Amino acid sequence: MIAGLLVSLYIVTVGLKILHGVIMFSLVVPLLITAVAGPYVVSGLRASAKAEAWLLFSIAAEWLILVASIMTLQLKSYLYLGLSLVIFSISPIWGAALTGLKSDVKLSYLILGTAFLISGLTLMLLKLSVFHAALALLTLLGLGAIYAVTYHSLPATFEERQGLAWGLLLELLLIAEALSLLAVGYKPFLLISGATDVISLPALGLTKLRKFVAVAKASKNPVARAGELYFVDGHIFSAVFLIITGLVTLLGGLGLDVPTLVLIHLLALGVLVMFVLIHAPLMLPVILRWPSARRYNLTPYVLESVAAVVWPVNPHVAFFFLGLSIVFLVLIVKPTKEPLPLSLIK
Repeated sequence: MIAGLLVSLYIVTVGLKILHGVIMFSLVVPLLITAVAGPYVVSGLRASAKAEAWLLFSIAAEWLILVASIMTLQLKSYLYLGLSLVIFSISPIWGAALTGLKSDVKLSYLILGTAFLISGLTLMLLKLSVFHAALALLTLLGLGAIYAVTYHSLPATFEERQGLAWGLLLELLLIAEALSLLAVGYKPFLLISGATDVISLPALGLTKLRKFVAVAKASKNPVARAGELYFVDGHIFSAVFLIITGLVTLLGGLGLDVPTLVLIHLLALGVLVMFVLIHAPLMLPVILRWPSARRYNLTPYVLESVAAVVWPVNPHVAFFFLGLSIVFLVLIVKPTKEPLPLSLIK
């Protein structure tokens, strides 16, 4: 996945925009989302025979997406990628059916399973251009996964729960997005998608961020306080870009000529990557086998925001800032005590 990202970012600098889009859409995005979704799904594992079977199936389904992504690159057909996403959707839906999980976790798994299911079916049933297919994948799978994880993780971090009605509404809106694209057309899909972006703010608890900031600041441990502030501040940046993305997408649905590439990169850089930055400090120490230095700071969010805003003007500069944000993200967990800019540890 990382190799695919580096290759795709390099080839766009030499003018191979279509190939960049194909690699990102066929390989990087599905693997990135599955890399987050897989551990999230098995995090609710319970010691039972059913749970063990569920774990084995989840691991096998993740590997299947990798194989299907490579086949998509070679065969230039979305069929196999779509089928692998449909198969993986069984994992979170199966997880939602297991006993011992709280209702909000079950609904979170169900939303995640729905996101994989409808995105896979869309790729299998529709003959879309590369860029329209990429936008559909980012919207249905990317945002769907974000909705699923955030619906549970953000409130739970501060010992709260979102109402089940909000989760069910997100579930229905995701299904409506897919049906509009499959049965009606591109413009209605943009309208429902833009509306869903805006509605997701109260549905995910993003309207409570001021309260969560106050709770985080009340922590007496400076490192724990910095970690919680990093988590909440990341959601503030993400909420801003969800609003911007939602409004721009709505304008596209209403007839304004909004280039598909602008929508793709606003969604990818402003929302999807931002959520990766939020959760990555917990994942990177495991991946890199480092003891986390926990040097929490706002620099990755600021650099990524610049990347998202600059992309319509100069994509090359935007990708430079994207690279910088990843560097500073790694520096958060790199085992050293050197100070970083915009530090949250006080």
